[in-house]
Amino acid sequence: MPGDREEPPPAQGAAHDGPDDEPRWFKSRMDAQSAQLDSSMKEFKEGLRTITDTLAKMVTNVDQLNITVAEGTSRLDQHEKRLSAVEAAAGSILYMHPDKLLLRVPTRLTLSQAGSGGRTELEEILAKTLEEKLPRNRVRYELAFRKPKVGVQGAAAAAPETPLQGGGRQGSDEKEIVDMFVHPQQRKTIAAALGKSLGDKGIIVMDALTKAGVELKGKRAKAFALFKTRRQQPRWEQGVQFTYVDDHGERKVYREGDEKKYTHLGAEGSG
Repeated sequence: MPGDREEPPPAQGAAHDGPDDEPRWFKSRMDAQSAQLDSSMKEFKEGLRTITDTLAKMVTNVDQLNITVAEGTSRLDQHEKRLSAVEAAAGSILYMHPDKLLLRVPTRLTLSQAGSGGRTELEEILAKTLEEKLPRNRVRYELAFRKPKVGVQGAAAAAPETPLQGGGRQGSDEKEIVDMFVHPQQRKTIAAALGKSLGDKGIIVMDALTKAGVELKGKRAKAFALFKTRRQQPRWEQGVQFTYVDDHGERKVYREGDEKKYTHLGAEGSG
């Protein structure tokens, strides 16, 4: 219109903040914060990846440690079994006669029968039992009848009864000890066959201990009684050795001092 002053157009390329545009200083600050946040997030992800890798390595190390412990436990068990076998083999010679068994027999069975040519009822019982239980084995043995006497065998005869494979029946008959000499390789088989069958006849089959065996068994009898009081099911296995049930329900071979490991059981036992 006439008289109105016309304003010049804005210079080309000049910045212009419209009513809906953000101020340049605000946009610049937001861009800087966004870049800083991206950098921090990148560092966080890298740190998290490092932690994850470290945890994975730790899990692997723990697995390897568990495997190593399991292998060590297995080797220890094998070592204990071998040691027990060595001790049993050594003990069978040092503490027990390998070629003999002791029979605790009612005296009436050791008397010669009329019209039998001096043969006793015990001899007939043994012959019949071994023929029935070991029909395919050629069993050779000799009996030596004797009365208990002072000395090694007398001490063995007077030692607490330890029936093998089932034991015997307690009776009022007077009993005496009879030596049964056998082949060392057949001793265990014969003991098992007779021990399971002769109990009803009042005959008890026992290991023939040496003097050292009698002494050691006497010392271990106290520990055996303690395990029995604690209801850990002790059981004489061979000669002077016995086994018991531990806290985990496993049967273990007794070693000197084992009774001190279970003092927490007290007299009531684990069962």
